[in-house]
Amino acid sequence: MLRTDRARTEHGAPGGVLGGVIVVACLVAACAGSSTTPGAPTSAASTGSSAAPSATVAPSGWTAKVSLRLASSESSESPEATAIEFFAAEVNRRSGGTVVVTASIESGESDQNNIARVTSGELAMAMVAARAWDDLGVTSLQALESPFLITTHGLAVAATSGDLADKLMSGLTGRGVRGLALWPIDLRHPLSFGKPFLSPADMKGATIRFVGSKITEDVIRALGGNPVHPDEVDDSVLDGVESAFDRAYIVDRPGTYTGNVTFYPRVEVLFINETVFAALSTDQQAVIEAAAIATREHVLAGILPDADQARAYCAAGGGSVALASSTQLEEFAAALRPIATSIERDPLARDLVATVRALPEPAPEPAVAAC
Repeated sequence: MLRTDRARTEHGAPGGVLGGVIVVACLVAACAGSSTTPGAPTSAASTGSSAAPSATVAPSGWTAKVSLRLASSESSESPEATAIEFFAAEVNRRSGGTVVVTASIESGESDQNNIARVTSGELAMAMVAARAWDDLGVTSLQALESPFLITTHGLAVAATSGDLADKLMSGLTGRGVRGLALWPIDLRHPLSFGKPFLSPADMKGATIRFVGSKITEDVIRALGGNPVHPDEVDDSVLDGVESAFDRAYIVDRPGTYTGNVTFYPRVEVLFINETVFAALSTDQQAVIEAAAIATREHVLAGILPDADQARAYCAAGGGSVALASSTQLEEFAAALRPIATSIERDPLARDLVATVRALPEPAPEPAVAAC
């Protein structure tokens, strides 16, 4: 899934709408006037507004086409775009076309704004990075960001599966949304545009770009760097970014990844407005949930091992990968230990971190090599 020709993402360049919203509601025998379920957003047709509804559901006893709006803040060339397109197609297939998901790429929006749009009912669904919930007080997902807890793709997959995934998403309860699925999309490393970041000393005073997480900001500060949001500075003055091998396109400059320093995975959360979900029939709910799990499996099947992504980054031209020594790795761990301790002050996060630590060791993965 490594691409070097993508448009900028992680809240960079604007994207476009992937489909429209159409709502059709008919009686079994013949079409009749439309009506919306209480609590669901009102359709544009019924209000005279030109705005597309996030969801419209016909009353019980009608044969209805249900339309749901889903958004991601990444670019149209990103893995997230591929995921929501697959989800939309899977819902259509499983429902026989009676549930239509309109998937939109809205790079001008932040993940936090899309969360707010779902909770307000403007959108029915969204897919955001788990880290986006940090600033909203969701502590359960912070276990996924505990530094150096999850450093391989296999462990990230195990940590976002089954009952553990449900526990990680339990922090969404009471916030007007329902979590549908989690999946890891990449592993995060430091990327330098000058001297490689082989130790915390190399990062001291460096201007480093980050996106959407107080924990990520704290990680950069703990390593001596100066964290900045994409909107705060021009890319030309950056000394580095917190990124992944398949995200190098977010800054149009070659650099050097520290390939064996993996802070944590980036994990995506697919979720739906709770009222919208409750308004769906039992069969429609089952379609949405099954399509979410199928999308997770589809995404995971397409992710290249980190070692392959690193080689592809070097082969693309201009970039390189360096490795920290064992002593330098311990220096990184020591610098970030207070952040892990801080996360575990929350009882739920502490229990989830312990559960992740107790997971069976996954199959060995090829080591990232310098190039």
